[in-house]
Amino acid sequence: MVAGGHSLMVFAVDGLPTLWNVPFAEVPGIESLATKALLVLFNGAVTLFFVISGFVLGLSLDRVKGGLISTYLTFVIRRAFRVYPALILSLLAVGALMPWIVSIDKTVLGSEWFNSLYRATFGIADLWDNVLLVKTDMNQSPGRSELNY
Repeated sequence: MVAGGHSLMVFAVDGLPTLWNVPFAEVPGIESLATKALLVLFNGAVTLFFVISGFVLGLSLDRVKGGLISTYLTFVIRRAFRVYPALILSLLAVGALMPWIVSIDKTVLGSEWFNSLYRATFGIADLWDNVLLVKTDMNQSPGRSELNY
């Protein structure tokens, strides 16, 4: 559901490049109305994801036995080895696709958010900054604060 909600923000629907900013009552056309309804539904999935993740992480931290510092260090090291490889694979996939995405005509995909972020120049230095967690703006999404119901 989270991926579905984010993917809906890539496309301009019925000529609206910022559908998530249009109040629900002012949405024109059946396609826009259906897309806006899905955005409202999928946006709640992000909140649910964070609630469930917090619960699971708390259980994981509670399972580790030992002193406060050793428990914390064990937890952080296990998390890093579990999450960091997926981060690197995701960054490599985005890095491989960026030249193709940037070359697509703007009018084909169209949302204002997509065009502002994915039309910027991208290089190996940007990829390494993200891998090293120096800069983490390679693949942003519009935040909940930008969605207008």
